[in-house]
Amino acid sequence: MNILIGLIVLVLGAVVCFSGYRIFRVVLMLVGFLIGFGAGMAIMANSGGIGQVLVGVVVGLIGAGVFYALYFVGVFLAGVALGAVVGLTIASILGASGGLATILVLIGVIGGAILAIVLNKLMIVISTAFGGANTMVQGLAIILPGVFAASNVGAAATALSTSFIGFIVWIVLGVAGVAVQYRNNKAEIESNKPIK
Repeated sequence: MNILIGLIVLVLGAVVCFSGYRIFRVVLMLVGFLIGFGAGMAIMANSGGIGQVLVGVVVGLIGAGVFYALYFVGVFLAGVALGAVVGLTIASILGASGGLATILVLIGVIGGAILAIVLNKLMIVISTAFGGANTMVQGLAIILPGVFAASNVGAAATALSTSFIGFIVWIVLGVAGVAVQYRNNKAEIESNKPIK
C-alpha cells in the first residue's frame, strides 16, 4: 500500500513540477480547497461527524473559488510557500529545531514573498517546479524510506527529506522543472499578458 501511495504522490509531484505553469489555476484551486477545508474543519472541531466534514467541504469550495479568481494572490502565496519549503529544508538539513527552525522558515517566507512580487510569472514556474520536486521526493521517501529518510521539523507537520541524496534530487528535479516549464512557456512568461 505504501508503494502505491508513494507512486501517486510521485506522479502528482511530477505533474506539478513539469507542468505547473500551465495548470497553476488548478493547483491554486486545490490549495484554496485544502486551506478552506482545514479552516472549516477547525471551525466545527467540537461538533465532529458529518456536519464537520460538510462545513469543511463548503468552506473548501469557497477557498477554491477565491484562489482561482484571485490568481495574483496565489502567486504571492506560491512564493511564500516556496520560501517556507526552502526554510524547512535548510532547517532539516542543519538539524535545526525550535527557534532556529522558526527563524529559517520566516526568512524563507519573507524572501519568497519578495521574489513573488518581483518575479510574478517566473515565480509560478519556480514555485511549482520546486514544490512539485519536493512532492516527488516525498513520494520517493515513502517508496524508499532508507534512502530518502523523512522527518518532521519542529512543530511543522511537513515531511522533508533529511538525506543528502534527497536534497540533491530535490534541487536537480526543481532545476529541471524550471527549465522545462520555462522552455515550454517562454513566450507567455516573457509577455505582459496575464496568465490564462
